Amino acid sequence: FKLLASVMVVGIVLNILSSGQGYCIIAPLACGLCLSLNEMKTRVGAGIAAAAMLGGCTAHAYTYQASAWGVIMKMGANYIGPTDITPLSIILHCWPMFFVSLFIVWIISKWYKPESGLGEIVYFQEQLALMGKMTRKEKANIFVMALVLVYIFTVGVHKLDVNLGFAILPWLLFLPGIDGADVNTFKKMNVTMLFFIASCMSIGAVASSMGMADAIKEFCTAVLQGNTSPSAIMGIVFCIVFVLNFLMTPLAIFSLTIEPMCSLAVSSGLSPIPFAYAVNACSEAILLPYEYVPYLVIYAFGMITSTDFIKINVMRSAVFFGGFLLILVPYWRLIGLF
Repeated sequence: FKLLASVMVVGIVLNILSSGQGYCIIAPLACGLCLSLNEMKTRVGAGIAAAAMLGGCTAHAYTYQASAWGVIMKMGANYIGPTDITPLSIILHCWPMFFVSLFIVWIISKWYKPESGLGEIVYFQEQLALMGKMTRKEKANIFVMALVLVYIFTVGVHKLDVNLGFAILPWLLFLPGIDGADVNTFKKMNVTMLFFIASCMSIGAVASSMGMADAIKEFCTAVLQGNTSPSAIMGIVFCIVFVLNFLMTPLAIFSLTIEPMCSLAVSSGLSPIPFAYAVNACSEAILLPYEYVPYLVIYAFGMITSTDFIKINVMRSAVFFGGFLLILVPYWRLIGLF
């Protein structure tokens, strides 16, 4: 349990530092740990992979993921102001889900308990020693990353667009005296991600233009039959996003559902902010690797079998949704979001 909890917490910290890209780092770290223990596709490997998913992926429900919230805030602009939801507010409003994730880790530690002891784990100490001393370029990148984090976590104070921090501050790395990047850095940029996000938004926009957004709102209205209970609406949100996950990428789902869900919330006399949180959080309820890229990335490292992946994610999604309704929704009531 201590090992799995540590992997999850590291994934969460990496998500905060990288604005949602922690899965790209925790996946190879977890895989290296499995290789050093000779536990690929074993009970231990499945547990480590699950912890990596909880920290590097599921944590997007209560930490800021730039690509997801960029789409959500854009599509919900008619209902949500540019500083109504910030990286800091996401943590402050959704942090109880951390303890739900920790409970899931505890279940996995019992469910996939190794048949024999793990022995002495020195993998991370050995890898840290091999890295050597921190270079000047690495220090420069840490400095600029810290500036970006300070900027995005103080959006509520300076009231500037959060995306300006990502668009402007990284260019400081090219200044003489800092020299944290050079022309070769451009060759390593993940430009394809820009086209991927644009295509996902296009999928949602096309679906909306075909009337799917209106159909979703009409379906919710018909099911609710005048019921304005936040828990009831949240249950419908979960079911809709869960089903759409099989058909569309989460970014496309955000593009399609945010506007009708916010509209439904406002027409019910409720704030649209928790519903934006809900759509984002419910997108983490996946069963198969292809449904969400971060989970696919971790699965692709081969630490876990497909059978164990599905079994763990069935349990994870069920417990996560239960915690969402029983813990997070009452917490939102307590702090006045409803």
